[in-house]
Amino acid sequence: MKLTFFCLFTFLSFANLSFSQSEGCFKEASWKNCFTYTVKPEKMYWGDGVALCKTEGAEMVTIDSPEENECILNLIPSNAWIGSLYSSKYWVDGTTVVWKNWYSNTFDGHTVGYISSVHSGNWFTVSSLDARLTVVCKKKNQSCPTDCKCTVVS
Repeated sequence: MKLTFFCLFTFLSFANLSFSQSEGCFKEASWKNCFTYTVKPEKMYWGDGVALCKTEGAEMVTIDSPEENECILNLIPSNAWIGSLYSSKYWVDGTTVVWKNWYSNTFDGHTVGYISSVHSGNWFTVSSLDARLTVVCKKKNQSCPTDCKCTVVS
């Protein structure tokens, strides 16, 4: 049996998002019961983050809308890796990028992307060997239908 321990939580609600925060542990969010996002407290290299998420049955976060980008931005304490790999066309999980938030002309030959908490959630690239950043894992909930887009309904 696997036990997960949480520190003190403050529960927040924003549109169809629900968040829980804790100091010194990790943060988690659930979006319309379709995905669960977990922010890992230890900064690490991009490849290590991908591997860590996979060991938990998740993927490094992919972002498909401005609302989802805002959800991630509200979770992270600083810059965090996103599952962008080598180009702006595909995510690390193999899905096509349908929405982008790249800072202008950011693809400068670097290999992986991150979301910037300092630049209003814009995405940037960096060499995966150069930086250790926060990792956000995204896991599709079992109750979510396969075609779930998890977009906020106005």
